[in-house]
Amino acid sequence: IREGRCALCTSFAAVKYQIMYALIVCIDKLISYYLQTLMSAFEWIYLDGIVSLGIALSLTFAEPELKLAAHRPTSSLLAPIHCASYASQFVIQAITTTAVMMWLRGQPFFVPFDASSIPPYAWWLFTHNYESTTFWILMSM
Repeated sequence: IREGRCALCTSFAAVKYQIMYALIVCIDKLISYYLQTLMSAFEWIYLDGIVSLGIALSLTFAEPELKLAAHRPTSSLLAPIHCASYASQFVIQAITTTAVMMWLRGQPFFVPFDASSIPPYAWWLFTHNYESTTFWILMSM
């Protein structure tokens, strides 16, 4: 029973992490599209290949506790406790990203990114700006 509960909790934690990571990427993509910026290939490789994979792998190395808890783990990823967690993470990330971007735009060194002079086929030029670096730092946390 102990290992079964551990397997259930570990699987739920891994899926929950992937759901929350997708929500964070969704928020940051929407804001970056609004600002007409993109994150560079290196930034995506770092986030997806190192950070996300590292966290997902470390979640699967969990071992069972020596003593069983008095209550059973939830049996659904759509349980109210999980949905509240997803929603709160979504709101916290949206507020944090918006606040940091507003702070960045208020700095004296900040120069707004002008995407109108870049042709659409030169997509890599959309990555050379303060905004994409800020998104990368926020998503790496």
